[in-house]
Amino acid sequence: VCQGARPGGPGSSANSIWLPATSLAPLIADAGELKALAQRHWREQERRSAVEAANARCASCRLDIPPKQLVYALPENGPGGGSLALTKLAEVVSYEGWGREYKVAMKAPSTGFATLPAERCQPVFWASEDPALDADVVGQRHAQAESSHEAAQKLQAGLAGIHMGLLVGQLVLARPRSGGAPGDAREYTDEEARQFEQDHGVPPPR
Repeated sequence: VCQGARPGGPGSSANSIWLPATSLAPLIADAGELKALAQRHWREQERRSAVEAANARCASCRLDIPPKQLVYALPENGPGGGSLALTKLAEVVSYEGWGREYKVAMKAPSTGFATLPAERCQPVFWASEDPALDADVVGQRHAQAESSHEAAQKLQAGLAGIHMGLLVGQLVLARPRSGGAPGDAREYTDEEARQFEQDHGVPPPR
């Protein structure tokens, strides 16, 4: 879509509209202007090819996406399970590694802020000047976060039975007491148990 004035945005007017780039033909005055336009066109075409490659390369990189990176905010049932109209564009504000959640600023078609689980944030590089370099950063951060999470799971497994002398400020997972009131504990489905262990690094309380 052409980068012109958008209705309701800066520099817009009542007569401004958005059009696909393929529906526009530039008007030029001389050969020099034609050469400059052609060079810009080919540079942008090369950049878009690099963007598409970066998007495909990082499609599954969902952890520790850096702030200001654009992402698709996917619908709850995933990119293949719902209407494409439900996919929204957002910008990462911050990442919370323990809960694997992002705070994002919505860009289009809605605005405002939202908190989304990592599996619903897919990095995209449409605004990137160097898509390959930015994809390197996203891929490296994801790999490091994944390794850290696996290491934390192994450490957590070794903490079984260790619950006394905890320091003030130590994060803990509160389990229901043995013989507690009815309703303190709950049964988890296999899918819920897997999700709980993925989110918290330990099996759910039984």
